[in-house]
Amino acid sequence: MTYPEPAVGELHDLDGRTMATPPSSWALQDVANFRDVGRTVNAYLGERRIREGVFFRSARLDDATAEDRHTIAEDAGIKTVIDLRTKYVMSLRDQRHTSTPVRPGRFRPVPCADKNSRSEHLKQAKKHQGKLAAAAGHDRPDDAVVQPPRIGGLDYHEIKITGRAFEIYLLRQLSWWSLMRVCPYSQTVHLDKVADAETSKFLILFTFGYRMQALGILGREVMLPRGLVGLGLATMDLSGAEIRETLLLYTSASPLPSVVHCTHGKDRTGLICALVLMILDIPIDAVEHDYFLTDIALSHGLDQTLAELREVGLPDDWAGTASNMITAIRDHLDERYGGLDGYLDHIGFTKADRCQVRDTLLY
Repeated sequence: MTYPEPAVGELHDLDGRTMATPPSSWALQDVANFRDVGRTVNAYLGERRIREGVFFRSARLDDATAEDRHTIAEDAGIKTVIDLRTKYVMSLRDQRHTSTPVRPGRFRPVPCADKNSRSEHLKQAKKHQGKLAAAAGHDRPDDAVVQPPRIGGLDYHEIKITGRAFEIYLLRQLSWWSLMRVCPYSQTVHLDKVADAETSKFLILFTFGYRMQALGILGREVMLPRGLVGLGLATMDLSGAEIRETLLLYTSASPLPSVVHCTHGKDRTGLICALVLMILDIPIDAVEHDYFLTDIALSHGLDQTLAELREVGLPDDWAGTASNMITAIRDHLDERYGGLDGYLDHIGFTKADRCQVRDTLLY
């Protein structure tokens, strides 16, 4: 498809019609890190290179208010939501939003075997019911907690970007023992072997619902030594099928405008956005500019982010971006795959696919 070149100060939608200039920032109430990647990059470059109003990124949309939902669906015109999170995180999202309204002061706790996790869920439930009480008192009658977690009328693609191969990689960083020596319930979890004592503890805790303690072991013993950059590069190497599935959503105009997000819109989302921008041949400094804007966008919710990190044994500096993430991605692509095209060929994202992304997203 050929799109008309916009005049200065003019935008076109995917059908070539002139659009009003969007706001310089999308001020959402309960959704962080939401931005138009094309507009961000174009402003940095000082030229209209990426089509604006079609390629958005964000943190989780779960707590979007009614006004936020209207902004996302109507003002930004989003058609498709690409959710990169794990199913466990999405299940917590659904649990938080499935309780029915109750009288102010009462709440329905989320079942959880882990004392620490249960405490966190109780705090979330109290927050949830507090919002319901406010809605009942007409302080914010249209608050998002009385609405389902999905935004009506949008198409959702749930792609667990850190897939099965990535999970196995993390667990295999530890030495293996027989599961039968450690846990008599091996038939239940369908594993023949398990890692050393720490990994055995992880699997047992996770199997029996002590998820936060299990994730804490994984955080301290496996994730922390590799750092944000190491995990990002491992995601590229081990999640090729999931990355390809995500990138294919940018090969056609039909799913667009779309917003891609994970929990904070930082690491998994940052990786996908970086790859898309590299496919578009955007200069590396412009890719970094978009990536680093996340630090500013997440600053207002820093306390909650730090609490979540500390709960799984990760340091405070993981709340921000990694200073060398984008250059590390570029260098890794060059050293291991001979460049971006070599990597994309490796995961099955063909030259024709790349051309379609450029046709769809570039002016």
